[in-house]
Amino acid sequence: MPSQTPPSDPPGVTTSPTFVEGRNLYISATEWDRLCQGKSPDPLLVVLREAKGLLAQGGAVRLVNLRGEISISADRPTELQRIIDDASARRASNGLAPVIFVD
Repeated sequence: MPSQTPPSDPPGVTTSPTFVEGRNLYISATEWDRLCQGKSPDPLLVVLREAKGLLAQGGAVRLVNLRGEISISADRPTELQRIIDDASARRASNGLAPVIFVD
């Protein structure tokens, strides 16, 4: 499960690869790559479930690239598929099966 912003980080800065701020989930590019390249999709599914829950509560999901810019964003539950599609494409490029996310 994603962690809260570490208390030792200055406000607005985090070294955590995934963190929740308010009702928004932020995932770093490095962590997203790690999750999508794992042989087991289980860690990725945990993050996707967290994302779905936050979206249902009016939150958002942001995939943040290495420059700190938002590369993929979802603001509504219906937009979660965009993130799932990105994960499946990344997994396929590594010869892994697509992620199957079932409600």
